[in-house]
Amino acid sequence: VVSIGNYSVRGKYINNNNYISKNFKENISSYILDKEDLTMILNDKTSKGNIIGKVLYIDEKDGYVFNQRTMRLKCKKTVNPLFLYYSINSDKAHTNILNKAKPGTQIYINTDDVLSVQVDIPMDIKEQKAIAEILSDMDSEIEALNKKLVKYKKIKQGMMEELLTGRIRLV
Repeated sequence: VVSIGNYSVRGKYINNNNYISKNFKENISSYILDKEDLTMILNDKTSKGNIIGKVLYIDEKDGYVFNQRTMRLKCKKTVNPLFLYYSINSDKAHTNILNKAKPGTQIYINTDDVLSVQVDIPMDIKEQKAIAEILSDMDSEIEALNKKLVKYKKIKQGMMEELLTGRIRLV
């Protein structure tokens, strides 16, 4: 289930193990997301608006169901969904969405306000796809580097423990 707890500030899906039984598939069929759909969160847990307007890119068919205060976005044939995902999650688009948001205990935005936000999109879908692929490759590289960073921090911690306990001595 895609709901408020699944959105990160970077527009990445956070798995919180919230599932619906496949037995309810017929009852919820209009909420089942298709591959390449985007989902946007319409409210935030805080008054700061860190995740409001962030979108998730759905990478598989029939794997996700959207929940309340989440909006489904389907792209026209002239728009690459991955490009739109990166565009909407950009700082510029997020600022535009925040400017339309309504204040409260939980800041929120209406569907009409979302649809009025303008996003710059190249006319050529091949260009959109090329840009999206580059950004996706960069995300993958950043993720790989972050994994290495975590690994090296653990190695450093282990080495420090060995040195501090005196099991290993430097001469």
